[in-house]
Amino acid sequence: MKKPTLQIHLPPKLRLLFPVLMGLFWLVPALVAQTTPAASTLRFGLSNGWKDFPSLTGIGFERARDGFLDLTLQAAEYTGDDNTDMLFHFNDRLRDDASRYQAATSTAPDLASVIKRGFAALGGGSAVFRGDNPVVLQATPGALFSAKQGWGDFTVEFWLYPSEVQDGESVLKWQGGRTSSGAFETQLFQVSFAGSRLVWTLQNLFATTPSAKAVTIQLSGDKTLIPRQWHHHLLRYQASTGLLEYTLDGLTEALTHATPSATEDGQVYGLVTGSQTKGEVVLGDKYNGALDELRMSRDFVDSPQTDRYLTGFATKGTAISRIFDLRFAGSFIETITVRATRAGDTALVYSYRMAETIRYQWNFDGTTDKSLAQAPEEEQDSWTRFEPGDKLFSGLSGRYLQLRIDLLPSGTGKQTPRLTELTVNASPNLPPPSPSGLEVTAGNGTLELRWKPVMQGKVDGYLVFFGTRPGQYLDTKSNQGASPLKLGNVTSVTLSGLANDQIYYVSVATYQATNISVNSRELASRPSRDARKQP
Repeated sequence: MKKPTLQIHLPPKLRLLFPVLMGLFWLVPALVAQTTPAASTLRFGLSNGWKDFPSLTGIGFERARDGFLDLTLQAAEYTGDDNTDMLFHFNDRLRDDASRYQAATSTAPDLASVIKRGFAALGGGSAVFRGDNPVVLQATPGALFSAKQGWGDFTVEFWLYPSEVQDGESVLKWQGGRTSSGAFETQLFQVSFAGSRLVWTLQNLFATTPSAKAVTIQLSGDKTLIPRQWHHHLLRYQASTGLLEYTLDGLTEALTHATPSATEDGQVYGLVTGSQTKGEVVLGDKYNGALDELRMSRDFVDSPQTDRYLTGFATKGTAISRIFDLRFAGSFIETITVRATRAGDTALVYSYRMAETIRYQWNFDGTTDKSLAQAPEEEQDSWTRFEPGDKLFSGLSGRYLQLRIDLLPSGTGKQTPRLTELTVNASPNLPPPSPSGLEVTAGNGTLELRWKPVMQGKVDGYLVFFGTRPGQYLDTKSNQGASPLKLGNVTSVTLSGLANDQIYYVSVATYQATNISVNSRELASRPSRDARKQP
């Protein structure tokens, strides 16, 4: 079957006629609904993007290799709270969501080159270092890495993708100094590589009292790190017990206590930054690889988010499109095809719904909700599932269309389904052809109309429009009834009871079920006692 295209436009005068057709042609125009282009194919994703899916819950976007955005589950990124001291997502720019650290642009003039969109452990991007492009962060007063800060519980965590794992590469580094008993002690908080393992060094940060000599504590990972893999690293400290623990992907790698005995028994050291510091935190010094989701918290994080995506049915992602106007009642969908990837145990569920009218729900806050469900309680049941590529001819029909995609996570939290492209092939219920060959003969208080029959397609009848002004046909009276007159499958009619010498404008249209054609050409004529035939 040849697919029609939406290239026929109803003029405003026809749209105004619908409410007066005594229920035969019921159509409520959606004045705020957005109208689709005059085409039978709708495309989403790739270069068209996903702007037509404004309702997103638990949905994220990840850049594919072709540079376009795929629809995915939302990444399990942290959000800041009162205990957040530092939070960098690296999605599109170097910005601390906790607003305590600022990138020092004078030391890294090309900061934009550090961000790589589309390559990330979580979210839309990461910070990528090449060994010679470190980033310097400047702590503001009150931040943990500023001067004279007493630390209580804290947690530092990030995702890491090392390219080489070479000794001397530094992921994070802060330097300062303190004075105890008249002696100056250099302080250092550093995360670096040694022996293909990640090493946390806290030099001269712990002491029993501010005036006592400080001690250095170092924790090294047990596992050899494999290059070019994302892993979650975390260091957390519990001030009440002195517990200092390093975890890799949520599992303990190294553990000690900040006490003289390095056990839970004994006096707990305090952690204080000295007054001799610029408050500079250096990221990626001599480091080759990527860094993502850098967070520092003023608490002991018991359950870090080590999954890349949230799991469980309650955290599924849902994308709902705007309502598309297919222009004609009784339109239907032929097929809906997709390009998608379902990794692991993830899944994609597709639904659509169609209706002839839109229901509007006005809210107390002044907003308006639009839906194709007939009633609020039918909202969830109004969706019909389909499998991409299925023939949907015998399914739903209507003037308005809406699409829904549900992205279901796996139980691992490591994978997401990806929707790259979605294509809708619609069959608009195009109106029948308009009549041709209209002729008008004026008589005494009458107008005789004749036209050629429409032979193409199924024709249920004709509508005759007449009025005293061009294009304005509503409610003009005749002995046969008011305009427009609904006739059967005939090709002539004589209008009587008209005023002599009054000019009348007439036109004819074809109707077919709930659809009508564009009007024929308009002719003008005046009834008269001695009227002559007018072409």
